[in-house]
Amino acid sequence: MDLNTRYELNQELGEVSEWARYYEYHGRADAAEEYYRRIRDVEKTIARVDLIDQLRDFADFLENEPGVPVNSKIDIHYSVLANDLEDGSEDAKRAEVDRVAAILGVTPALKADGEHYTAMRAFGPVEYHVTAITEEHMTKIQASDTYYGQVTP
Repeated sequence: MDLNTRYELNQELGEVSEWARYYEYHGRADAAEEYYRRIRDVEKTIARVDLIDQLRDFADFLENEPGVPVNSKIDIHYSVLANDLEDGSEDAKRAEVDRVAAILGVTPALKADGEHYTAMRAFGPVEYHVTAITEEHMTKIQASDTYYGQVTP
């Protein structure tokens, strides 16, 4: 991200933060929440632009350092998490996968015996995956993890 864009985003972040605090202080929780939502949106934009910059830096590094080994395939995963959505329901997670799949120009599908709803697009050897895991399956994973380190095969 160029310095002007970074400056503008940081200015916007500071401004909306001030308004959020102002409204919260004056008991206007509804207005404050709208500004907190805008803060989250700006923070997501900054994180996204930073990630893109870092991917470019990584690609430049690999190009300039031919001695660094790489695998022949790279997977990038976006996991749709309930707490990242305003409505964290199963339907909302599936809708997010559907939304991203439409952008990717692919059709999502159920995988892993219906425990994962996923879409994938390949860019040569680089694959981008978006996945929502059902709450039922996550509960099973968490229950299984409670035994980690307690049972020795």
